[in-house]
Amino acid sequence: MSKTQGKVSFYLKDPKAKGLTAVRATFCYNKMQMKYYEPKLSIHPKYWNSKEQKAREVRDIPYSSFNATLKAIANAIIEEYQKFKLENSNLEPTIAQLKERVSKARNKTGQAEERVKQDLFGFLEMYLKDIFKKVNPLTGKQISSITIRAYKQTFRLLKEYKTYSNKYLDFEHIDTDFYNDFTYFLTHEKGYKLNTVGKHHRNIKTFMQEALDRNLTTNIAFRKKSFRVVSEKTDAIYLNEMELKELENLDLNNEKRLEKVRDLFLVGCWTGLRFSDFSKIKAHNIKDEFIEIETQKTGAKVIIPIHPTVRKIITKYEGIYANSLPPAISNQKMNDYLKELGGKVELLKSPLTIGNTIKGSKVYQTTSKYELIVTHTARRSFATNQYIKGIPTYDIMRITGHKTEKAFLRYLKLENKDAAIRMNNFWKNEENILKVVV
Repeated sequence: MSKTQGKVSFYLKDPKAKGLTAVRATFCYNKMQMKYYEPKLSIHPKYWNSKEQKAREVRDIPYSSFNATLKAIANAIIEEYQKFKLENSNLEPTIAQLKERVSKARNKTGQAEERVKQDLFGFLEMYLKDIFKKVNPLTGKQISSITIRAYKQTFRLLKEYKTYSNKYLDFEHIDTDFYNDFTYFLTHEKGYKLNTVGKHHRNIKTFMQEALDRNLTTNIAFRKKSFRVVSEKTDAIYLNEMELKELENLDLNNEKRLEKVRDLFLVGCWTGLRFSDFSKIKAHNIKDEFIEIETQKTGAKVIIPIHPTVRKIITKYEGIYANSLPPAISNQKMNDYLKELGGKVELLKSPLTIGNTIKGSKVYQTTSKYELIVTHTARRSFATNQYIKGIPTYDIMRITGHKTEKAFLRYLKLENKDAAIRMNNFWKNEENILKVVV
């Protein structure tokens, strides 16, 4: 019998690996040697103590739980080996027989351990798998598909960051150092703009709060001021009423594809609804002179007067489609078509300089206004145009769903000339009123 008979030893699959490498359990018995790999059990060579065959005690990895897993694997191998001999009149198991028993035993144990404790990535995988069942406590509605898509994108970026940084990442590592490193990764490696970076930080804060609520972590570093959600005022555009009128008057009889997109976009421009709402207006939402709909994102019920332009569109498609409106296409495809449409409007061909923060610096580029049109331009156009007209802010907010006037005003895309025109009109109205009084 060899000296290693009945002993489980652990070795790295590639001791010279520059990144993570698998840990191999080796068990020698009756002149046979079984090699067993645990799924997802890997470590960077610099954290491995080859003499003691376990993880080093360093801050960067959860060495206690890692070494506990190694011990559990060793115990499972010895236990299954002894059980096999006991059940089979002291016969020695073949390598395949023993490996199968160990795998089954460890799989059951792993499932039980997963229910008790999850690491960051295990938690996110389970959380996003079942998130469609989750209800937003503010609205009482299920999480929207748009939000779920954003969460999944953040999860993918976290996995990319882990590979890029070559660092172990768990709940306890989500702190200011991580925030700074992840921000650098998003801005310099991925080239994301500031608001996109802020979106992913906000999602991470949501993930951490959920983990905290489930008692999976006690880390609250994500609540610090240094872990802030960054943002900047964007140069997103709106279309004024003259531009909308020129768009409406385009002759698109020979381009039905663009005609339907144009008409649906105008519905958004004169209702203030998001794409997720104006693209899904049903027949029962149209009631006499109003559109009554429950918004998808917030669950708020809004009542919107039907603008003459929207009325013309409803009449145009009446009897053709159930809701008397052109059918919707995907958001991405509609954005492509809107730029094609905008290129036909002379007023939208004027050059426009926009600025965004990229890699920590303000970057400016000049483009045509129509190149910046997206479906959300419709909602922004509605809010800005109605504000310029002098419609009370509170009335507009009842339709757009903004909770505070501060948030609403930040949403508007007023240019200096727009503000001057609005003030001039106000003074003229005030002068006319004074004339009548005199």
